[in-house]
Amino acid sequence: SSGINAEYGLGRQGNTSILNKLKTMLEEEGKTYTVYLMSEIFPERLGSMSDIGAWIQVACPRLSIDWGYTFPAPLLSPYEASVALGKVSWQDDYPMDFYSNDSLGPWTNNHPKNKVKVPRKPGVKK
Repeated sequence: SSGINAEYGLGRQGNTSILNKLKTMLEEEGKTYTVYLMSEIFPERLGSMSDIGAWIQVACPRLSIDWGYTFPAPLLSPYEASVALGKVSWQDDYPMDFYSNDSLGPWTNNHPKNKVKVPRKPGVKK
């Protein structure tokens, strides 16, 4: 089983569109998963759930890149999960475009399909 850690409340890092895309990809591949909502991700906290084969976190990609080795099971970013599930190819240059307005794929917050549309108040102009 996989655990998807959905860490919200961290500015623009958590994104429900990315979470929903990951859930769809896992379902298409027949994978079981559970969504966990946590305020922070710690190796000890995730380690207490030893039946999880891999974690996918949608909070900050640097958690997987900089600290992934400290977790007892793989801690994948949305990009890495997309590769593992065969949805995108591995890129020789690791895409560090999570916040880029010219993001390369749907694993990023600013990809056109993931942008959160904030309704404007009546009478407020751009």
